[in-house]
Amino acid sequence: MNETLHLLSEEKLRAVIKDTSPEFANDEVEEVIRAIKRMREEDPLAALQEEALPKGEVGGQFLTFKLAPNFEMSMYLAQATGAAIITDHPIRWKEFLYAIIARGGQAIHHLIDLADTIQKSRLSILQDPIEIRKWWLDEQPTPHSGVFEGPFRYLGKVDNKGIKQNFEQQLNARFGKAHHEYETVIRKTSLSPGETSIQCAFPNGGIYGSKLRDCC
Repeated sequence: MNETLHLLSEEKLRAVIKDTSPEFANDEVEEVIRAIKRMREEDPLAALQEEALPKGEVGGQFLTFKLAPNFEMSMYLAQATGAAIITDHPIRWKEFLYAIIARGGQAIHHLIDLADTIQKSRLSILQDPIEIRKWWLDEQPTPHSGVFEGPFRYLGKVDNKGIKQNFEQQLNARFGKAHHEYETVIRKTSLSPGETSIQCAFPNGGIYGSKLRDCC
């Protein structure tokens, strides 16, 4: 968690603190920021320059965790960094589903057709670290990344701005095209991918944790 906070700019830190602790006065917020800065300066592995990560697609960071971070911590990190949550552990997945159902929601409330297409698709995925490295070094296509950016932004606005049926159909078509492109390329290589499927959660209003004030 500290490493993630250390990467945030002062402006982003201020927004996160005010969002998670609205009862803090301005001077208290500034004191927390100063404390985080001191921690960053004492961390030998922390980047000290502002905006350590460039904005846009090139500035993304992929963080992997073991199951040790609990449900609330996963939600907090997603909220603080504006990220989607991905897990391959069935227990953690059930926790997210429970958080949705406990509030009377449905896992798939938005983008129903897209979710159906994704969940019915079989995904070839590399599991060997050497093969994964080779895939990236060879600059093989990653068409899914561009497709998922659209749904991610859409879901953040749809509850306020309403459903755009034509746009949802476009997203579904784009996923189908991108997935076909990816599967065609990876199956022509000498690599040995495994096969899996993806389950989605596109609930109304996002996912809420009982111990968190806001949603992800």
